[in-house]
Amino acid sequence: MERKLASIQSVVSVEPIEGADRIEKIQVLGWRLVAKKGDFRPGDLCVYFEIDSLLPECPEFEFLRERKFRIRTMKMRGAISQGLAMPLSVVTDTLSITLDEIADENGVPLQEGDDVTELIGVKKYEPPIPMNLSGEIFGTFPTHLLPKTDEQRLQSAPGVLEEIKDKTVYVTAKMDGTSATYYLGPDGHFGVCSRNWELKPDDANVLWQLAKKYDIETTLRAMADQFGYHLAVQGEACGPGIAGNRMQLKEHRLFVFNVYSIDRREYWAPEFIGSFSLVMPGDLEGVPLLDILVPEEQPKTVDEWLVHAERFYQGQSVEGIVVRSMREEYSPTLQGRLSFKVVSNRYLLEHGE
Repeated sequence: MERKLASIQSVVSVEPIEGADRIEKIQVLGWRLVAKKGDFRPGDLCVYFEIDSLLPECPEFEFLRERKFRIRTMKMRGAISQGLAMPLSVVTDTLSITLDEIADENGVPLQEGDDVTELIGVKKYEPPIPMNLSGEIFGTFPTHLLPKTDEQRLQSAPGVLEEIKDKTVYVTAKMDGTSATYYLGPDGHFGVCSRNWELKPDDANVLWQLAKKYDIETTLRAMADQFGYHLAVQGEACGPGIAGNRMQLKEHRLFVFNVYSIDRREYWAPEFIGSFSLVMPGDLEGVPLLDILVPEEQPKTVDEWLVHAERFYQGQSVEGIVVRSMREEYSPTLQGRLSFKVVSNRYLLEHGE
């Protein structure tokens, strides 16, 4: 499911903030945020901007200039605020058009749930790429062969909790690094990709260094020769010079969270043999397993899952968790794989994300 950085949503609830006269807490989807007092009532529609949104430089958003027009996690009067809610007029004012004149491809006016990211001109914030991760681009990410790595946050799709309530799920640590994909195509081409680009071979690039460290190309070719599988492995590259190396690793490591069959267009299911590892070829290491939860053991609400996301790995706090069904399943809520992430609010506040 494509992430909706800006969308039409309903205000779920409005609550006062103790000691605050001008602001109050509201809930949109599963997100808690701070809004100007009196701007919204429960049931009102708004334009909701998710964290990581970069808003366009225009009069409607001038108040965000000091923050470089970026929406991030904040704390105001002791209340966590994640996102920005504005009246629907922000759409019409930004576009100088009436709401009724804005319609989808079928001529239906905008309504709750509609994505207005492109309409308003919102972009996703991407942190600067360190020199050891940059390189000459071979091409765009090969989405015709395999999906990108981008989990939906639970707060953006709280309905998914209804889907997992009767399922056993496994919970892994969400490592704070940079996305890395390695694949062997049906034509025999071996590719190394960042989140959005395929990169040309470069010994100075960390993603290519990891490909050689784990001998990924040789392993993928051996799997193709022996079993006929054309696979992709996807993971998080972590270590010195990447995302502040907040886990304090002494060397670069790749933590794999997906193995994808290009031929069958499906993910390989997890396998548990002694200690957890994903079904991975060669000596690749999987993301740390934190829990296997049967239905009775699962957190039931978004807030309970946020508490569950306050986890540690090897003495260091992790960015959050990823939750998946033990069986590969389709999620109507996510319109894709039944898999979502819960990012730790404490971690976001500590690291200014």
